[in-house]
Amino acid sequence: MTRCKFWTMALMGLLITASPSVGAELKSATDAYQRGRSLLLIKGDFDSAIVEFSEAIRLDPRSPTLYTMRGIAYGLKHDYDKEIVDQTEAIRLNPSYATAYSCRGMDYFSKGEPVKALIDFNDAIRLNPKEAKAYFNRGLTHSCFTGNWDQAIADFTEAIRLDPHDAATYSLRGGAYARKGEYGCSIADLTEAIRLDPKSSDFYYRRGWVYNDKCEYDRAIADYTDAIRLNPKNTTAYYERALLYGKKREAGRAIADFTEAIRLDPTNPKAYYNRGLLFQQNHNDDKAIADLTETIRLKSDDAKAHFFRGLSYFQTQEHNKAIADFTESIRLDPRMADAYALRGVAYAKVGDKTKADDDWAEAKRLGYKPQ
Repeated sequence: MTRCKFWTMALMGLLITASPSVGAELKSATDAYQRGRSLLLIKGDFDSAIVEFSEAIRLDPRSPTLYTMRGIAYGLKHDYDKEIVDQTEAIRLNPSYATAYSCRGMDYFSKGEPVKALIDFNDAIRLNPKEAKAYFNRGLTHSCFTGNWDQAIADFTEAIRLDPHDAATYSLRGGAYARKGEYGCSIADLTEAIRLDPKSSDFYYRRGWVYNDKCEYDRAIADYTDAIRLNPKNTTAYYERALLYGKKREAGRAIADFTEAIRLDPTNPKAYYNRGLLFQQNHNDDKAIADLTETIRLKSDDAKAHFFRGLSYFQTQEHNKAIADFTESIRLDPRMADAYALRGVAYAKVGDKTKADDDWAEAKRLGYKPQ
């Protein structure tokens, strides 16, 4: 899992005023530290920062801050194992160093090891119970891994009490409330996140998702539209807005949004699939077949994509191709009664009454009811 951008910014804030525990006789170590910090936090040159911190550590191997800063540089390069080694050494040098526990916890989080992450966040909170980001990170871990929404909400609430101006915390608590079905609390939190950071595309998208889940489609569309306005490359917002336009039977707008989602991310099979269904519903089977073929290329085990492409082939009188697709959809999902029924019709069209009767019998056994 990629390191959370909220954590990266918060961590930089935590360490911006840190300095190694060196004396005047180790001025060169301090100089190397300052150069490394500038390269890390201002220029974003992680490799050069690591070189400077390594030199500072050579000159002053007893400074936990130096190991922590080098570890952060490794972490920002996604080299979490090396950061864990450095943060562990910082903790050995100073067992009360809460920041090192938090940093190592985020490495375990990024590696998908939530149990170890939670242990480190618990220690960070024990050592510094007034640090909002430690509660934030623990809440984030519960949200992403354990599904313990009550504990996540409790942690985000404490983080907000300690730092009531952090928009990301409101946003994540809003997400946790949504997972519990507490939509009123969720929307209130996401609205506050937007108030604190009105330029965040993500916050509008998340509130739109909640409105969508509440079936308040117009409000959801409005939020997805704002998300797109703030970030025209927000592929997911285009995709979700397209689905809602489809539900509202605004096929033109839906197809336009799916098309933009595909342009931004041509590897998303769901966008091709749903655009294909819209083309099919609007009697454009050639385009439907093209989109469903791309869906199958990207996700060959999609039984529904085979079924609906088979339907378009059937509607364009390509019965043998339809039979092949219905057969594949049945192989992938043997309980797809509609596939048996339509394959039966296709067999009848090509004059194979025995196979047609067998398929209709199986469709009936599976509960197929003609519409």
